[in-house]
Amino acid sequence: MTLLNETIGSYTNKIFKKFEDKEAVVYIEDNRRFTFKKLNFEVDMIAKSLISIGIKKGDHVALLSCNSPEWIIVFLATLKIGAVSVCLSYSSTEEEIDYMLKQSDSTILIVSDKDMIEKVDLEKFTYLKITLKIKTLFNLGFIMSQMKNVLNDDLMNIANDVSQNDLATILYTSGTTGKPKGVMFTHSAVLNGPLSFSKNYGYTSKDTILVTLPLNHILGGKYTALLGLLSGSTIVLMKKFKTDVALKAIETEKCTGFHGVPTMYQYLISKCNSYDLSSLRVGMIAGAVSSETLMKDIMEHLHITELSNTFGQTETLGVTQTPIYDKNHPKVNTVGRPVEHVEIKICDLKTGHTLPPNVEGELCVKSPYSMLGYYNNPIATNVTVIDNWVHTGDIAFIDEDGYLSIKGRIKDVIIRGGENISPTDIENHLIKHSEIENAIIVGIPDETLGEEIVAFIKVKKPSILTKEDIFEFLSGKISKYKFPKHIEFIDTFPLTSTGKIKRNSLKQIAIERINPIVFAEVAIN
Repeated sequence: MTLLNETIGSYTNKIFKKFEDKEAVVYIEDNRRFTFKKLNFEVDMIAKSLISIGIKKGDHVALLSCNSPEWIIVFLATLKIGAVSVCLSYSSTEEEIDYMLKQSDSTILIVSDKDMIEKVDLEKFTYLKITLKIKTLFNLGFIMSQMKNVLNDDLMNIANDVSQNDLATILYTSGTTGKPKGVMFTHSAVLNGPLSFSKNYGYTSKDTILVTLPLNHILGGKYTALLGLLSGSTIVLMKKFKTDVALKAIETEKCTGFHGVPTMYQYLISKCNSYDLSSLRVGMIAGAVSSETLMKDIMEHLHITELSNTFGQTETLGVTQTPIYDKNHPKVNTVGRPVEHVEIKICDLKTGHTLPPNVEGELCVKSPYSMLGYYNNPIATNVTVIDNWVHTGDIAFIDEDGYLSIKGRIKDVIIRGGENISPTDIENHLIKHSEIENAIIVGIPDETLGEEIVAFIKVKKPSILTKEDIFEFLSGKISKYKFPKHIEFIDTFPLTSTGKIKRNSLKQIAIERINPIVFAEVAIN
């Protein structure tokens, strides 16, 4: 694939016209349907509306809303006129929104009616020049669309002044290790990154992709919704993920693709027998390390014939991807090989030297899709990006065939008695037990060994699984020093807005629940 030297606005304008009579967006919440022609018209309508209220190239426009067609339209319109879209999570608190608005130097906030009432305090956010409800913006857009000649010329001139190397969007990291950081991307990265993945999936105008992850997130917004639209595919959009609604949407709309995180796939598998999912062809699983067992279950129970266990992060967009067509493929438990134009290497944690195949270290990525850096945070940028290589903070290894395996986050590694222990290794063994639905390993402070290992286990119903059963199951499968000292059974895992399990929350729960003096029943020798 040759990298395109275009902006998002110029490319979508061509694609939307090429497929103008085809359905582009289906919104499950109210069954609204948009052809590519209608979508293109509304993007231009809102672009003119933004111009009319004085928004210009380089202005930072924050967008706060749940998933909706309006989110997509406002995002594309903002980029079309060369403004920067600052994507905020609708699950954020008012305090978090205040921080991100200030940190990103946003002067305009476009917000849904619901969030305007619940989270936006205009008396507090005095630094904003303009705050608009989405509904108000669209009403204004309709008025502007009647003033065709002047605004058409304005829009054309302004759009033509936008460059592929201009800043397009700022996305915020989850902030699990401190304040969230604003990650900057150019038009070129936001355009070429999703297209590199779409090429491997073989998505065309004949495909229909279900979108359930938040649009403000890299996976839901860029690598599902935008990816689909750039490919001429139909996207079926949900406000938020609900298992039965998602399964019904796949059946009714005959979706051929679904992109999600492991927990979503587990929910789908648990209820899939009541639905016709025969239309599914492509599955992308990302956002967290997936087990070989889950990968095989997805292909078997959801009838997905092309499944990619992929890797990327906010700072790098997409990195690796290899569609697997056989559940018994020897590489099914890897996250694939780098997509075109992406380089990866594994570096020694202490020396930084490049490591040979099959040796674990920190994953580093060099890519035209990677971030420009963290907005207004040069110190963090310089720590993360060294000689154009993004240091991901992930422990991984590359095998002799170039396939990448993620072992976990550096910060999640448990150091017990001087031994480095990867939670993923233990988790992958635990979930092979027929009665265990999911397992998460965390470390907690221990006076003697530095850290101790805690396993949070969610069992399948019904189950009479005991702690002793689990230890017996692990015996002979992993080294004794990797055995969890404490087993905690849990009904539901705390999740982020994107469906990832909150390890930090589990660690805090473990610290509060466990008294090391009382829990001495399991001796690890």
